[in-house]
Amino acid sequence: MRRGRYPVKAAAFDTRMHGPTALTGRASKRADRLLRADGSDVVAEPESFLVTRQDRLDSQETGRARDWAARLAASIAPRVDSRKTLTVTFGPNRVHENLAGSGV
Repeated sequence: MRRGRYPVKAAAFDTRMHGPTALTGRASKRADRLLRADGSDVVAEPESFLVTRQDRLDSQETGRARDWAARLAASIAPRVDSRKTLTVTFGPNRVHENLAGSGV
């Protein structure tokens, strides 16, 4: 039985420092469990993106984050009208990706 009042599509991600998850934590796993318990239609496995000590995405994570966002967008809207824009924002790191016209 669904407990949530708003059955929406959702995905959980977090940002964390380099290191073992036992030390750095992985908030996306708990967020994923809470989303599922509340009745959300979770469309992706929980994901972690690594950040530097300056609170910026690690240089190798930017592309991975973009790819994850594109796959996520494709899973919830398989055909995006090229005249419309879908912008994905990643927390305080301000990574934006305009997916309009990208074939997503």
